[in-house]
This record gives sequence, C-alpha cells and structure tokens, in this order.
Amino acid sequence: MIVRNPEHLDRIREKLNTLDPAEVLEHIRDDYPNIRGVSDPLTFDEYKETFLKKPVEVPAVRVLPELVRSKRVVGALASLGGRP
Repeated sequence: MIVRNPEHLDRIREKLNTLDPAEVLEHIRDDYPNIRGVSDPLTFDEYKETFLKKPVEVPAVRVLPELVRSKRVVGALASLGGRP
C-alpha cells in the first residue's frame, strides 16, 4: 500500500521523467539474448538504437507491479522520504 498512495505515484512519475532511457537499457544488455522476442532485432545494439528513436512512455501506475516485486526498488522508494 505504501507505494500506491498519490505521493509515491508522484515521486515515481518524477523519477521516470529523470531517467536516461539509454542508461536504463544498458541494464538488460547481458540478458537481451534470453529475453529477445522473435520480432526483436538480433543484437542488443540494434534493439537499443531502434528503441531510442521512439522511447516508450510508461505511466507510473504501470510500474507498480514491478516495484512490489523488487526489494531493492521498494527500499529505495521507502528512503525517498518519511512522514513529516
């Protein structure tokens, strides 16, 4: 419930706006051969180039399912600020 409140959604939205898509993509470089779909480019670099031409905008609320599965991300979100 903590990450579903409006304040945290605003923080997630702000953070998403500051992320560099190229940097974020680099986190999947090593896994790309395992997660590549049949219609995706053969190499990660081709995928990255194609993606960066038209990055996907992800609403904050769609990020939540991944956040609740990640102990690291939940910890980081919790450290963004406490109660006044």
